[in-house]
Amino acid sequence: MNTPAKPRRQRLNRGEQKEIRSQELLDAAWELFCERGYEAVTIDQVAELAGYSRKPVYTLFGDKQTLFFELWSRMFIGMADLTVSLFDPRQTLRTNLKRVAELGAERGSQERSRKVEGLLFFVIQTITLSRPDLEKRVQPLFEDAQSRLAQAIRSCPLDRKERLRGSAEQVAAHLAAHINGLSLLQFQTGRNYMQAQDLYDLFVYMAIVREE
Repeated sequence: MNTPAKPRRQRLNRGEQKEIRSQELLDAAWELFCERGYEAVTIDQVAELAGYSRKPVYTLFGDKQTLFFELWSRMFIGMADLTVSLFDPRQTLRTNLKRVAELGAERGSQERSRKVEGLLFFVIQTITLSRPDLEKRVQPLFEDAQSRLAQAIRSCPLDRKERLRGSAEQVAAHLAAHINGLSLLQFQTGRNYMQAQDLYDLFVYMAIVREE
């Protein structure tokens, strides 16, 4: 009787191996950060939890600050992706703004997530004050997120007798600034200011003008 041949395990190229190591180290950094905070986490602890020596951490990220910056940037990009994905060009802008408001309220109600994400954002702000190289990497992330949000806004039809309050780029910048500002305020005060109806009313006011 012939024994079935075992399927060959696909070999990963160097780029794929690098991405897997990077993600495993970032996952470990996030777990430790949530548990202990930024200052108490060391490179050795991150490496050990991920199952590596400390060398891959330095090879892939260079230092602890860059490691956590990369962690934040991926989280930021993920949130930007999620926000843009909520916009359905078959629905009116009002309907889509309501979906974004509901997402903001849902995330704001998750106290632990709100505090941890707010703390990470605060840590990154502090780090970039002394790291011009990392500061330069922040602006393109914001610009790309706002550009994609503007495109999503532009793709949505308006109700009759409605128009955008400004260009799609201006509306996107105002929405992003208010969301970031509220997130920072919630972190600093420990209170949830993101109620779905309030956010929706604010977003509509910033985005839409109704012509009489």
